[in-house]
Amino acid sequence: MMVSSLLFMITRHAESGGTSFQKAISEHFSMIAKYPGLEGTALRDTCLRLEKRWLYQRNSLNSKKLPEERESVSTQAIVSRRPVVKRH
Repeated sequence: MMVSSLLFMITRHAESGGTSFQKAISEHFSMIAKYPGLEGTALRDTCLRLEKRWLYQRNSLNSKKLPEERESVSTQAIVSRRPVVKRH
């Protein structure tokens, strides 16, 4: 059940692109790693590494703000209904 829930949350995270599932995903990796009988297994080690990675990713994304320029360009394109031209 925990693995099924974890896979569902990872899929939803990939679809949404948001950060709302990251804490729950990290917690599920932790719960699987602590499951009785997994001591010394590759699954436990992998879950512990992924727990830290998802937690770090969540913390680093929450501590960084998106540049205002990026937001103003996309808002300007929506408001003006003109295509944004990228210059190389």
